Amino acid sequence: MSLPISPNRTIPTSLRIGDNGWPVFALQCGLDELGYDCEADGIFGPGTYRMVQAFQRKIQTLTIDGIAGPSTQTHIVRLIDASVHGRHPQLPSGVLRGFALSESGNSLGATNWNVPGGVDCGVVQIRCAGPPFFEGTMRIAYDPTIAMDQVAVAFLGRTH
Repeated sequence: MSLPISPNRTIPTSLRIGDNGWPVFALQCGLDELGYDCEADGIFGPGTYRMVQAFQRKIQTLTIDGIAGPSTQTHIVRLIDASVHGRHPQLPSGVLRGFALSESGNSLGATNWNVPGGVDCGVVQIRCAGPPFFEGTMRIAYDPTIAMDQVAVAFLGRTH
């Protein structure tokens, strides 16, 4: 399956086996960034299920059910924030986490269709113009590491 040509219309609160699309792509990118060998194809199959369980097992406070619910997604966002912050140590602590919480509620697959000329996508709500939508832009917006890194660079560019 290839990824859809359009962002999702709803914000899934939990991602589970059988789901597909951009929110699953975002989850897979996040897991891969954190060292879980997860192919980012947008399909929540057995491999993604096992990686979610492995992540949940490592965190220890999460239920090991293979479902990427709000708590699992929040932990992924926090760890990616720490990774991005490590590359940009001059970034004020908590800026990206606060942005992810206020913009998307830490939902990796968040989408806001209530913007003119396009849609805001992903954990930090990167604007994707359209329709038609450019897949490359959506890949950037929904990949939490790339999106958070872009926000970090933009923030630092405006404050220095």
